[in-house]
Amino acid sequence: MEDRKRPAIGAADELAPPTKRIAINGSKAKDDALDMKEENWVEAYSKGAIYRQMQEYSRKAATAESRLEELHKRCVHHDDHLRFIDIWWRQLLEEVESMTTRELPDTVNPTELPDEILAENTQRKASMEQERTSLAHIKDLVIAKDDHIAALESELARLKPSEDQEMASPADGDQELSSEELRQKYKKLQQDFQAINKELPSIEKAYKKMKDLAQKKDRDTWRNKALSNSSEEEEMLRTFALCTICRNNFKNAALKTCGHLFCNQCVDDRISNRMRKCPTCSRAFDKMDVMPVHH
Repeated sequence: MEDRKRPAIGAADELAPPTKRIAINGSKAKDDALDMKEENWVEAYSKGAIYRQMQEYSRKAATAESRLEELHKRCVHHDDHLRFIDIWWRQLLEEVESMTTRELPDTVNPTELPDEILAENTQRKASMEQERTSLAHIKDLVIAKDDHIAALESELARLKPSEDQEMASPADGDQELSSEELRQKYKKLQQDFQAINKELPSIEKAYKKMKDLAQKKDRDTWRNKALSNSSEEEEMLRTFALCTICRNNFKNAALKTCGHLFCNQCVDDRISNRMRKCPTCSRAFDKMDVMPVHH
């Protein structure tokens, strides 16, 4: 009866508290082992990450050291280069100073040196101008020759048919001409007249060109004579006729303010360079004060 009233009791471990049951069954030990494995894995992963990061830092440090060494070598090279440049520059300055402080020889008078240089420059300008004039003459002669050749060719073409016709005509000049022959002669005269009119411009052009060349050659001849003569009177006349600034061109422009004469090229150069004072008397002048002069 007593057994029937009491509940059925299982194993003794079921009556124990939960902590005791866990200790008896062994499930807590398994959880602890899993926790230990996870902690070991986390620790190993952290160590691996730290090791990899240390390797990366070591690689960066080695790269930085190599670049620092290369930069140091470059700095040393640049310093040496700058030092060499400084030494070369000092030597150059010393040479320039020695050249500037070098005295002129006793045989050369410092006051006569500019006159000699001016005379040499004037002679060179005169020779260059003469060469330029000769080239211009040659070009003009070639052009005139071509015009003259064209005129002669046209005249030859005009005279050749008339000559052939005269050779073919009968020798008896007193014989009366028919109307057809008169008409042919009239046409021939018209053709000759037209050919002469065509030749006339080229002949006039060649004549003008040759006339200009003759005048230009005459002027250049007198100019060369004036430049080449060395007597005192001719030198005085040459000095009086040539511009006192360039000593090359004739005086062909006068200043109304003071009346001094110069060449128009020198006057234009001084006006364009704003040097608007007379080189002789230093009086101011303007573009409107320049007057052309004809000899």
